[in-house]
Amino acid sequence: MVCGMIWRKEKNLQRKIMKVFRKIFLFILVAVFIYGFGKIMFEKSQPQIRDYIPVAKPCRTPLKYSIGSVDPRFNISTEKLKEILSAAENLWEKNSGLNLFDYDPTAELKVQFTYDERQQQTLEADQIETILNNLDEQRIGLDKQQSMLSKEYDKEFSLFKKAVDEYKKRLGEYNKNVSLWNSQTGTSEKEYAKLKKEEQALKEEMNGLGKKESDLNALAAKANTVIDQEKKVINTYNSAAITYKSKFGNAQEFEKGIFDPDAGITIYQFKEIADLELTLEHELGHALGIGHVENPKSIMYYLIGEQNLDNPELTSEDMAALKNTCQL
Repeated sequence: MVCGMIWRKEKNLQRKIMKVFRKIFLFILVAVFIYGFGKIMFEKSQPQIRDYIPVAKPCRTPLKYSIGSVDPRFNISTEKLKEILSAAENLWEKNSGLNLFDYDPTAELKVQFTYDERQQQTLEADQIETILNNLDEQRIGLDKQQSMLSKEYDKEFSLFKKAVDEYKKRLGEYNKNVSLWNSQTGTSEKEYAKLKKEEQALKEEMNGLGKKESDLNALAAKANTVIDQEKKVINTYNSAAITYKSKFGNAQEFEKGIFDPDAGITIYQFKEIADLELTLEHELGHALGIGHVENPKSIMYYLIGEQNLDNPELTSEDMAALKNTCQL
């Protein structure tokens, strides 16, 4: 009996232990279910992290560039080029309010200068312009000289004409007195001597008029020589101007420089600093992704001609293209 009781007690103890284990297991199962279900519901109720990450917009990261090879025949220093590039950058940055470009000596995008027939043509154009300027200065000088000679001639001719008129008047009086003297009898020696003196004075005056006439003719010849020289200069100028206009007078496409995503910006020609700055502004616009616009006065127009070189500004068409490209 004792053994039986012990067995029953052990059995009851095992049952209690198993009952406790079942409760613990059920509690753990319910807890796991509640935790898993709650976590799923919580995650569904929360926005995804990517909803908080803004979509990257263009132009927000500065486009880094460096200065590549520059042919020495362009005769421009690195420091001067940096200064011009800074001005070209500023045109776009001040209108966008963004830092669009950064100079970095290690950047792969390079601004380089390649010398070819285009710059050679620019030098040729400069030479013809120099010739035209010199000819124009000669023409202006000859025109001034001719104007002075004409004024001098007109003045001297007026004095000469007045002297001739006075001579004719004096000669008329003399001839009248001679006729009167010849018609009279018993004329005095005194009157005769007076007439002879007047005759001599008239001869001297006549000689003086002859010299003045020679001087006038020489002055007229000199003026005519200057006029002939001026005509030759004008003809030479016109010929050179026709040559210049036929070669360089028309608006040119932006072949002064090009932008290539792989090669960077390559400048082939420029005439003066303002000209170079405009070209760099145009090519930097392409580097941003801006295409050509329709307004001939725009920086991004495909022809050079009507833009303001002295004070370049973005037109409304340039601004619209900038805002569209940079999503401003």
